[in-house]
Amino acid sequence: MPNQWALIVLSLSLFTTLIRSVTGEQRRTNTMQHTQISVCCLAGSDVTESSLKKQQSHKNSDEAPLQQSASNKHPSIIVPFQYDPVLLPYIVVQVDINGHSLPFIVDTGTDMPLLIDTAAAQSLKLPRGKRTVLSGKRVIFSTKIASMRFLGVTGQDVPYAQITDLTSIDDNTSGTRVAGVIGLPLLRLFTIQIDFTAKTLTLIPMAHPPFRLKGASVLPMKSQGGGYTVALTPANKLSLPFMIDTGSELTGVPAKAAEQLPFVSKTVATTQSVYGVESTVQRLLSEFQVGAFSEPDVVVNDNPPYFPTAIIGLNVLARFNVTLDFHNNELLLIRSPDYPECIHLVGHSGIVMKKENGYYYVSTVEPESPAALTGIQPGYRLISIDNHLLAPLSASSAYRILNGFANTSIKLVVKPSNGIEFCTSFKRDCLLKK
Repeated sequence: MPNQWALIVLSLSLFTTLIRSVTGEQRRTNTMQHTQISVCCLAGSDVTESSLKKQQSHKNSDEAPLQQSASNKHPSIIVPFQYDPVLLPYIVVQVDINGHSLPFIVDTGTDMPLLIDTAAAQSLKLPRGKRTVLSGKRVIFSTKIASMRFLGVTGQDVPYAQITDLTSIDDNTSGTRVAGVIGLPLLRLFTIQIDFTAKTLTLIPMAHPPFRLKGASVLPMKSQGGGYTVALTPANKLSLPFMIDTGSELTGVPAKAAEQLPFVSKTVATTQSVYGVESTVQRLLSEFQVGAFSEPDVVVNDNPPYFPTAIIGLNVLARFNVTLDFHNNELLLIRSPDYPECIHLVGHSGIVMKKENGYYYVSTVEPESPAALTGIQPGYRLISIDNHLLAPLSASSAYRILNGFANTSIKLVVKPSNGIEFCTSFKRDCLLKK
């Protein structure tokens, strides 16, 4: 039986690949009207300091206030975001569409400006325009938004949004219903500083000299294949362009290149997706070189054959304070103040679950696993894990909470068949052991 946590991790990888499939094919059929996008009005005008001040003074605006960035004293906008590597493994910000505030993923790996989930589009009563069928029989529709406000950007009659089914995202977000994705064409209007400790984005819309921040590793960025890449040499003098992908939890490498990496352990996962049965290999690297930093304990996925680009995802990026300087084509990385707490290895409980009649039950328990040593038995109903009720969650979210991170404590409330529920706890093992 394939490892269950590996299945969930792969589902995130497949979602990332799915978005790349949508955006890659759409890029060939539609220029996305990039030239019509501009900060503050989205109508083709240039960004100026006076226009920013005018926007801030608008009495009805609820955008984050214009501030001075600490790095260069230029006007900037600070926006809070949500992120949790287990419960919500994406950078999520609020976007106001037609007067409704909705959660959107910030995704530098998507080359479409704005993707809106089908359910959100229906709720907003957005019109459907041109219909396009992509690979995997995925359907997207063009649409037009009457008004939009996000990240310091406002617009009316926005013409470049696309509607598609993004429900696969919800399987990984523990109850947070994501309404859409903000892609690179909008994000690259700014220099973006991502502070994972404070959970804030600092956005600088104006051109500025290159930053030189104390303790930062500076990597040149290159616009390539619909994204921005940096050259990394992860190990063994293997140099590859890695796409900077804030929409992916994972870091991935093409399979042939991954075989050259000196991994200390690996596991194989299989799952069903719109592409059929998929499989991948996850490898634990004891060291992964990122600019001037040698990062310990990095899990790298083998990318599927149809996705040949290496990506650096949030499992690495979230260890740093990240500056994406699209004005000067530079990526700056500074280790986070809570750096030791940002190094995570995937956990393992030993429990395989099944869902029946709306409840999760223990299907099997792996021998000698932490759960087995605690006395967990097949047939037990799983009521909650770490104070999270399981019944409302998707299988993906339930497994993410169950397995968590290695060497962390888990608190289970379980109910034996015809018995009384009780609470038990144990420490999670490590899925990919050194």
